[in-house]
Amino acid sequence: EEMDAIGAQEVHFPALLPRDIYDQTGRWTEYGDNLFRLVDRKGADYLLGPTHEEMFTLLVKDLYSSYKDLPVSLYQIQTKYRDEARPRAGLLRGREFLMKEATRSTWTRPVCSAATTTTGPRTNGSSRACTCPS
Repeated sequence: EEMDAIGAQEVHFPALLPRDIYDQTGRWTEYGDNLFRLVDRKGADYLLGPTHEEMFTLLVKDLYSSYKDLPVSLYQIQTKYRDEARPRAGLLRGREFLMKEATRSTWTRPVCSAATTTTGPRTNGSSRACTCPS
């Protein structure tokens, strides 16, 4: 109710996610053994979603094509799956747990310098930085 009251929209994502989405962000290897990985009968790799940050980013990218559509706030309350070997920050999580994720997508004006900078649509830091053209 609180999320709806501030104008956020609830979304739902699948629990079973294809590898390519997590390959694009490097998190397929970054998560290592903490993922529940599966291979379907055709040999395609999947995982049980440990988080849905990538899915939020893809949703905003696909549905909102203009900065005029932003900001947009999205949230979900959904089961997550992790195969963590030991506690993180003193918290021992079960392999399956319920988590609320929220994101607010805004527009950042392009800023270019000799270094790599962040430009364009952003989703709470889950997008990787991009390099400005020379």
